Amino acid sequence: MADQETSRIKIQATLVEKINFACHQSAFAVLRELRIENLDEEQDLSDLSIVLDASPGFVKSKTWTVDRLSAGGMLAMKDRDLELDGGFLFDLTESMRGTVTIRVLQRGQLLTESSIKVELLACNEWGGATYIPELLAAFCTPNDPAVDRLLGQASQILRNAGKPDKINGYDSGSREQVWLMASAIYSAIVKMQIAYALPPASFESNGQKIRLPSKIESAKVGTCLDTTLLFAAALEQAQLNPLVIITEGHALVGLWLEKEDLSSVVVDEAETLRQRIPLKELILIETTLMTSHPAPPFSRAVQEGIKQVGLDKDNEFVAAIDIRRARAHRINPISLKSQVADTIKTGGVVDVIEPGLEDAPNLPSTTVHVQDEVPEDTPGGRLERWQRKLLDLSARNPLLNQRPSKGSLTLVCDDPGALEDILATGARLSIAPFPRLQSHEQDEDIHRQRTGEELKEAYARDALSKKQVLVELTQEELEKRGVEIFRKAQTSLKEGGSNTLFLAVGFLLWKQKDKDNRRYRAPLILLPVSMERKSVRSGVKIVANDDEPRFNTTLLEMLKKDFGIEIHGLSGSLPEDDSGVDVAGVWNRVRHAIKDVPGFEVVEDVVLGHFSFAKYLMWKDLVDRSEALKESPVVKHLLDTPREAYESDIRFVDPKDIDRDYTPADLLTPLPADSSQMAAIATADRGKDFVIIGPPGTGKSQTIGNLIAHMLGKGKKVLFVSEKTAALEVVHRRLRDIGLGQFCLELHSNKAKKADVLDQLRTSWNSASQSSVSDWKAEGERLKILRDRLNHVVNALHRHRRNGLTAHYAIGVKVRDDDLAEKVRLSWPNADYHDDKQLQQLREMASLLSVQAGAVGNLVDHPLSMISNYDWRPQWQDELVSAARKLQASSDQVSLELTELQKALGITLGTVNLAKLAAMDECGQVLLDTYRQQASFALEPDAPDRLDALEEAVSQLKTYIATQAELSCNYEALAWQKLDAMELGKAWSEANDTWWPKSWFAKRKVIKAMREGGAQGDPDPDNDIPVLDRLRETGGNIDRLDGLLKGLREWDSYNSDPEAMAALKLLGTRARVAVGKLADDVESLAAMRGKIRTLMYDGNDLLAPEAPVGRAINGFKAALETFNARKARFEELVGASLDGRLPTDVAALEVVRAQCQEIVDHHVSLKDWCAWVRRRSEALDLQLGPLVAAIESGTVTADQIEDVFEAAYCSWWSSAVIGEDEVLREFSSPEHEASIRNFRELDTRFNDLTAKYIAANLAGEIPDQEGTRKNSSWGVLRRELQKKARHKPVREMMEAIPDVVTTLAPCLMMSPLSIAQFLSAGQALFDVVIFDEASQITVWDAVGSLARGKQVIVAGDPKQMPPTNFFARSDDDPDGDVEGEGDLESILDELIGASIPQRVLNLHYRSRRESLIAFSNSRYYESSLVTFPAPVHPDKGVSLVRTEGFYARGKARHNQGEAKAIVAEILRRLTSNDPAVRHQSIGVVTFNTEQQSLIENLLDTARSEDPSIEWAFSEEDTLEPVFVKNLETVQGDERDVILFSITYGPDEAGHVTMNFGPLNRTGGERRLNVAMTRARSEMMVFATMPPERIDLARTQARAVADLKHFLEYAERGASALGAAVRGSMGDFESPFEVAVARGLQQKGWTVHPQIGVSAYRIDMGIVHPDLPGLYLAGIECDGAMYHSSAYARERDKIRQGVLEGLGWTLFRVWSTDWWTNRNKALDELDQALTGHLEATRAERAQKAEAAGQAKQEEDRASQQTSPNGASEPGPDGIVTRYARANLAGFPIDPELFYQPAYDDLLKEMVLHVVDLEGPIHEEVLVRRIAREHGFQRAGRQIKERVAQIAEQHREATREEVGSFYWPETSGTAVKRFARTDGRDDETKKLDYICAEEIHEIRSACDDAGQFTEFCQALGIARLTQQMKSRLVNVFANEPKDFP
Repeated sequence: MADQETSRIKIQATLVEKINFACHQSAFAVLRELRIENLDEEQDLSDLSIVLDASPGFVKSKTWTVDRLSAGGMLAMKDRDLELDGGFLFDLTESMRGTVTIRVLQRGQLLTESSIKVELLACNEWGGATYIPELLAAFCTPNDPAVDRLLGQASQILRNAGKPDKINGYDSGSREQVWLMASAIYSAIVKMQIAYALPPASFESNGQKIRLPSKIESAKVGTCLDTTLLFAAALEQAQLNPLVIITEGHALVGLWLEKEDLSSVVVDEAETLRQRIPLKELILIETTLMTSHPAPPFSRAVQEGIKQVGLDKDNEFVAAIDIRRARAHRINPISLKSQVADTIKTGGVVDVIEPGLEDAPNLPSTTVHVQDEVPEDTPGGRLERWQRKLLDLSARNPLLNQRPSKGSLTLVCDDPGALEDILATGARLSIAPFPRLQSHEQDEDIHRQRTGEELKEAYARDALSKKQVLVELTQEELEKRGVEIFRKAQTSLKEGGSNTLFLAVGFLLWKQKDKDNRRYRAPLILLPVSMERKSVRSGVKIVANDDEPRFNTTLLEMLKKDFGIEIHGLSGSLPEDDSGVDVAGVWNRVRHAIKDVPGFEVVEDVVLGHFSFAKYLMWKDLVDRSEALKESPVVKHLLDTPREAYESDIRFVDPKDIDRDYTPADLLTPLPADSSQMAAIATADRGKDFVIIGPPGTGKSQTIGNLIAHMLGKGKKVLFVSEKTAALEVVHRRLRDIGLGQFCLELHSNKAKKADVLDQLRTSWNSASQSSVSDWKAEGERLKILRDRLNHVVNALHRHRRNGLTAHYAIGVKVRDDDLAEKVRLSWPNADYHDDKQLQQLREMASLLSVQAGAVGNLVDHPLSMISNYDWRPQWQDELVSAARKLQASSDQVSLELTELQKALGITLGTVNLAKLAAMDECGQVLLDTYRQQASFALEPDAPDRLDALEEAVSQLKTYIATQAELSCNYEALAWQKLDAMELGKAWSEANDTWWPKSWFAKRKVIKAMREGGAQGDPDPDNDIPVLDRLRETGGNIDRLDGLLKGLREWDSYNSDPEAMAALKLLGTRARVAVGKLADDVESLAAMRGKIRTLMYDGNDLLAPEAPVGRAINGFKAALETFNARKARFEELVGASLDGRLPTDVAALEVVRAQCQEIVDHHVSLKDWCAWVRRRSEALDLQLGPLVAAIESGTVTADQIEDVFEAAYCSWWSSAVIGEDEVLREFSSPEHEASIRNFRELDTRFNDLTAKYIAANLAGEIPDQEGTRKNSSWGVLRRELQKKARHKPVREMMEAIPDVVTTLAPCLMMSPLSIAQFLSAGQALFDVVIFDEASQITVWDAVGSLARGKQVIVAGDPKQMPPTNFFARSDDDPDGDVEGEGDLESILDELIGASIPQRVLNLHYRSRRESLIAFSNSRYYESSLVTFPAPVHPDKGVSLVRTEGFYARGKARHNQGEAKAIVAEILRRLTSNDPAVRHQSIGVVTFNTEQQSLIENLLDTARSEDPSIEWAFSEEDTLEPVFVKNLETVQGDERDVILFSITYGPDEAGHVTMNFGPLNRTGGERRLNVAMTRARSEMMVFATMPPERIDLARTQARAVADLKHFLEYAERGASALGAAVRGSMGDFESPFEVAVARGLQQKGWTVHPQIGVSAYRIDMGIVHPDLPGLYLAGIECDGAMYHSSAYARERDKIRQGVLEGLGWTLFRVWSTDWWTNRNKALDELDQALTGHLEATRAERAQKAEAAGQAKQEEDRASQQTSPNGASEPGPDGIVTRYARANLAGFPIDPELFYQPAYDDLLKEMVLHVVDLEGPIHEEVLVRRIAREHGFQRAGRQIKERVAQIAEQHREATREEVGSFYWPETSGTAVKRFARTDGRDDETKKLDYICAEEIHEIRSACDDAGQFTEFCQALGIARLTQQMKSRLVNVFANEPKDFP
């Protein structure tokens, strides 16, 4: 072990101290433990690497990666597989030191390291027993060639002696042949002439180098260990099973004479071997005698070997290593180094005188029955194997070989027939020791001489006449054995489901072979009996059991199979005489059958002992039903195709689909059930065969109860099977509590008595009715509506929408980060606008924006902000910098030219922006264009009118010219003025309308007029007249404009050139606009127009290109042109225009110059800026413009971008989704909470109705009793019910009326044994077989039961107890240290291995503290169990109690220190003044039966000394009495408090072996798992050693490592488990929880998040301000935990019920309320918490006040108590305290109770009780007296005797409820009684309080008439109907108003 500590981290590593090649070859785990602990309680550690290296490199380097180690956490490395360098270790010839270095690094930086020294052993070196002793088996090398030569010699020796020379192991089936083989090998080794070499000192501890066989053969020398391993190797090669025994300084070999082995590789107690040696099953051989010359014979070596483990040398014993068991654990022989075999020379060698081969002594025949073997991988082979496992015809079976032991009593009985007759009458027989007189021998002789009979027989007959049987034991030994037999009988009933206690009447003495010296004793008649033990102070009595007497059928089968003897007529009911079994007749039948068989004899002994028919009956059932087995699909699969997939087309029901696919009425589950349980029930409803995996406390019994109820409700017949009585009873109790118990027939253990079975059937028949439940379906519909409503809300909140978000998440983010959401307003059309990929793209974009914004820095006024190009390249950057520089130069040049131009023009421009520059350029061009042009008018005040006139003139001139062109001939200028177009048109029209020729003349006239007016050709009137009209109109317009345009140089009225006019107008407009652009205000505009107008008019010559102004203008224009060109290139490079970016109120050229300089100065940042621009552009494309704007404005910093986006998005989206989702939009938390309350109430009511519905349906199938016909099946049952005695046996009744039985009780509850015992082979198949505790029963025990059903459902836990062959345990091996086959295979493992589908229950309900299950959950269930936290912090439900003491190795095998501490703790609790402590149920778990017996004995002593605690051990007085059990028997039990005795520890010398009994065996961790999961409220672990004394370097057993870690956990708490179960206060589950927690913290509450250690956690715990170790309340949000169950009953009822049962007060908060109005919701929650706090404070104050008053009452009562213990009245004459009588001082003798000599003492006791407890009810009085005498029940005689005394000496009052006896009064004072204090549960019953006292109590407590104060005074929580009836009778004349 190495611990290296630094300031931050600690390494805990355990390596084996020694490593050799055998470690590598056997895949031995050299790294036993590696854990790292974070010593920092505040800071987590992340990114850790743990590196292991070795020097020299005997281990290959290994690295573990740890992502995170929580603050204060410890983490164990599960992968401890190190790869040893086999070549390096194989080549080692000498030991050397090595170093293993373990380093912990964080991101390559060393945090700490630890170095561990190890010893590297030579290849052939063993490390000693203190190091892994089992590795010694690796040096047993049957693969050595020398061993084959040795066996050849041995075969030759056998042949020479005339013996069979085969070296064939156990094939002969003869122990003698095994002995002979060993003897021959012994002689062969002697012949090798080996010389003895002294071993190294303390080699057994420190180890030594070992000579392998070839080395011994060549060197002819060896130590004791060398020769032992040589002998063991030869035995193993001979296919025999050797042991290697190590004692202090010595080694020897052992050999099993039959095929057997130990239960574990190493045994460190010699007692295990000593138990087997006398049975001739094991021999030990002293191998050093083989080195003596001449050598002693083999028998002498065996004698000397046995002495080495004698009791006198017990302290010298070190260990025994079982080679066969080691091979099963992959400890193989080490590889041999290649060597050249030495030539064995014979010349010159002295002849060897070897010991002669002795004949084997007479040994018992082997217990192995050789049969024709069928291959086990065939259906027939499997069935044959199952049958063979059940039928034990070996001498180990007590039914064939009953051996006297502490578990049996041999009775002295000269007339066994008379004894049977007396038992048949129902008499109870006490057991007494045989009378012993000082002159006993002489008396026997005299009596024989006088009477001719034996004195013993006379004593026995006399005792039998007094209903007493005698045994030849002392009283002390009798009491001890009686208690042991009683306890074992009780255990067999509970663990095996059957009675195993029989009175064996007569025995058959028999031999295996004629020549055998040993004879076996097989019982003949077996009378089933029970033992009664009224109390620990009374003795035991035997009484006939209700089962039928039977003959030993196992003996019949053995006689038939092995000897061909068939005895007919004894396999069923036995022959009877007048009063029972015809004992003599049965014996005579046997005598006749065996009279010719030598060695067989019937003896008339009578023995009380344990005999189990379980296996035989199940074997018989399997044989009788072998053909019918395959009717069960599951059994057929196990037989035919167990390694193939089980075919089933029925799917499992998923828990999340329960509410969706089923209505409440579909599944008839009257008991509460969670989703995993309901899924199992729904799957069963489909008819699927499957396995239910039920880890501890997950409600397996509850599930089975619901399964049975559902199946019964569906009209199916159910067979419920379990070997454990507790499992059957707990299910029956649950069904009985809901009114279905009468339909379940218990046919197991003590419930299978004929009378009990008939009583159960009678109850069922009598309770049958034709009632129906009419409103069941309607209530189911209501429940469905409520359930669906609740689910809709949860689904709406937590359904993942198109974008992958849930409404709950978005609401939570919005509520939490509302301040961030306000920074940016995002918006899209609707809530489904994005899918999840698009939202992820948005998030990624926000992330990229954050990254790039962070890289760029402050984006506000960034020097590169004008750059919009994002395609960065080095060339581009160079070009941009160059362009910036050029643009900067151009800016300077333009500025210079502009200044010159302003001077030339005589104007001042003010601030010149880019627009003014362009305007100046425009103005300059205009000025250049006005050279020699008349444009100055444009700047005149009337310029707008003239410009408008010009524009119109252009239009009119163009129209005028175009119109003239339309004339048909030329006209004189202005002819249109002379010609009146209107008149001409009229005349022409008339001419066209008149008649011809008049028209012709008229037309000529018009044409003539046109010519006269100016037409110079032939005019066309039709064309020209309209044209002339238009010319007149256009000419008029021109005339109108002439007034405005006169004075313009180019204007000439009608003759003006429109183009010239247009050019003039354009030039004027340009001039006016250009000058207008340059002005900033009216004044500057007027001044500027004046200056330029003057220049244009007066100084026009200056505008010539070569003139000064012309030159200035051209210079400016050239500079600006260059500037614009460079600007365009610059803009092209930056990807943006400067025009829109430069402000108008600044000098553009200066700004451009400055910005260019910024680019030049910051060109190194261009790449980062371009990256930002790229992401910015992409974000704009994704419609994230508001976010970008907020970033660039500085509203959102780089580190806020992602959070702001998430908040803004969720703010928008939550609003959108709430608006679009009707459920969320209309959600009302008050309505929803009311729905939850209604749902709970309705669900509870519906469960009750479901039970009544099922009962009504079943009752409807039962006929009326009066209507049954006598000859019908129902008539048969009715006759049986009417009988007083001699009822049909249960099996006969089941065969005769099976339909009646299964109609009255359609569910049979049975054990596998009772099925074989009571159900015939022809019994119809049940619809369903449900099997519980399947991990504890073997395949062969269970398969007969499984085959009884069409559908099979098997429940169990493969992580819990494997099968324990309880009935096969011998008294000498109670803990199974010797095991023939290793662990038995369970039916559960077989079904799982056969691919039967399985479902797991995962909600754990048992533990009221999570710490009780946390270790098991972490270690064995991968933290998959869902547990519920208690409202305490920290949770310390498991504690370690260190006691003084030691483990007594050897025969005692117990730990008195622990036992006494446990008993003291039990007594402390049972006598505590605190009722809560006193009434907690208690269980004790021990590691072995010896410790169990010790604690039971100590408790018996304590109970006898203090009878007041007897109630805690009585099954009648308490539902869960104190139990004391061991690891093998405790599964299925649970108690509030478990006291766990580790038992093992340092021995008296302080040495700790690594042998922990059952834990060292395969599957030991399963036993440990069971033991540590039995407690509901608290577990106290008692140990005499600290965890560090368990050295993992010395053991490979996983369970031992688990035990060490469990002790660490008990000592240190959750920190010992590491980060996986660090406990509460993880991170918040959702944003909404963060928001709620922040709000509560702002209100001053201390909030712990995520309370719990499993998958289910309470969202928040509010620490109690006054009690920091407790939580005031829990806060459950509507988040992930709430949504984690899709099953409404579990989510909205079961969880809260469990948590409230644990003491939580829960407040629920709804996210929609917080979204709508956060402040209001927070205030309401704060007010609720404050109100609850005030209520708890008031309650605590009230309790404190009550406690103070109780203390005062107690003090006053102690002052009022008289010297004799009676309570004295107070000042008002009223006695208020009940004083209980103590009879401990009386010399009680139950045997004298009915004797007259006992009258006076009994009278004193009766009157003592009456005077102290009177007025006392007669039943209470009788019960007091009966219990003190140890009578469990008070019969008629006891009642009459006690009542007679009381009535003769004390006054009595008689009421309807019975008589009350009053105490004796002294003087004239009359006491009044109102005793409300000091009453226990029994004396609180109103029927046991007399009417006068009830009146006084009511008066004393000032009851108002509603009996509220009355009930409070007596501590009555609820008035039952019986109590109300009592009060009605007492207050008959008063109105009652019961609460």
